[in-house]
Formats: sequence, C-alpha cells, structure tokens
Amino acid sequence: HWNDPLKLEHHSPLTAMHDPRNVNDLAKTLVNAGVRIEKMIIGIPFYGRSYKLYDSNMTTPGSPALGPGSDYGSGVPIHTLCHVIRSGTPERYLPEKKVPYLVHGDDWIGYDNPRSVMEKANLVFNNALAGVSIFSIDMDDHTGSCGKKWPMMMAVIHGLKAYMQFITAKHEAINESFRVKIHRARVSLNAYRMNGKTQKVQEMEFRIQSLQKQQQEALAQQALEHQQAQQLANQPQQLPPV
Repeated sequence: HWNDPLKLEHHSPLTAMHDPRNVNDLAKTLVNAGVRIEKMIIGIPFYGRSYKLYDSNMTTPGSPALGPGSDYGSGVPIHTLCHVIRSGTPERYLPEKKVPYLVHGDDWIGYDNPRSVMEKANLVFNNALAGVSIFSIDMDDHTGSCGKKWPMMMAVIHGLKAYMQFITAKHEAINESFRVKIHRARVSLNAYRMNGKTQKVQEMEFRIQSLQKQQQEALAQQALEHQQAQQLANQPQQLPPV
C-alpha cells in the first residue's frame, strides 16, 4: 500500500491484469518457488486504506494522491465504513481486481466487503490452501449496527464452504455451556441440602428447571439451524451483489 503513497492503489486486490501485486498471482509465484500449497495461508483484511485525493475528479486507481487519508495509514475498520456506506456514499467496484472502493469527501478508500472476502475464501477452498488469517475480527460489524452481525466473517465461512462446521462447533459450545451450568447448579443444590438451607434449595431447584427449559429450547433451535445449514450446503453458492 505505502510503496507509493502518492498514487491511488487498492491494498488487497484478488486479481489484476497487468500488475503482479495481487493475491492470486502472489500465491502462484510462491507455489512456483516451491512453497507447499497446503502450508499457504491467505490474509484477509477487515479494514480499508485511505488516500487523500489530489484531484476530486481523478478517482480511478493509479491516479495521483496527496498521501495517506484520514486514517493516517492505520486502517478504517469495516464497522466504521459500513456507516459511511449506509449514509449514502456509493460503493464502486473494480471488476479486474475484484475489490471495492469508495470516495468520501477528499478520501479515497479501498477496502473489502462480503463479496470480495468470499471470493478470496473461494480461492483458498478451490485450491486446497491451508486456510485464511483475518486482520482483524474486531473490525467486523460484530454488533450488527449496519445489518446482520459478522457480515465479513460469515462471508469468509461461506466462501470456505465451512458453514456446516461452523454451525456444529457453535452448537457444541452452547451445549457444553448448558452442561457446565447445570452441573454447577446441581453441586450447589446438594451443598444447600446438606446444610439445611431450604430457601437456597428452592432457588437452586428453580434455577436448574429454568436452565433445563432453556436447554430444550436451544436444542429445538439447533435442529432448525442444522436443517437450514444442510439446505445451504446443497445449494449452489451465490456471491453477494457487487
């Protein structure tokens, strides 16, 4: 990115016609140099990089810039950029690079969105690479303030064809949490009974019943989520819109 801070360039292009500085060509170069493909991890940024425009009428990649933009080189998190987009700033797409950018005031910001990160994850899955690294997960819209929670992370998971594994791991974590909570409540219940604390016994019995009810509701929800995940796994994958 800062090889030439005076020229507008995207920091994470997947492909490019006349520039080897892109994810796909770099992966090919490493493989040709002898790097084992099953050891290769692709980095996916959850942030944008900004430049200060030299001329507001010159916004295509390769145009001159005055240097780093309002992020001063530190990166603009996706959970910040999504609000800029929601406010009406249009997203622009570079089909030859398979990445988006936007112009906000005198800032030119190249970034990744759910479509572009899904395509990067597709590259990893289709070529049996080792996996992906995310920088960084806290930069995603984890609160869902611009829509659904974790839009970037979920796009990566779908791109890796790993949604079923994600759902399974999620359910296992929830079930283990209930198991631990109920076990601890039963240990406390036995202790209260041994010490003759009637009020505490009643409270703990109520807590166990409440946890068991929540557990049954969670199991029903899990069955539905598993069914939906299976349906998604059987459908052709569709990229988010440009």
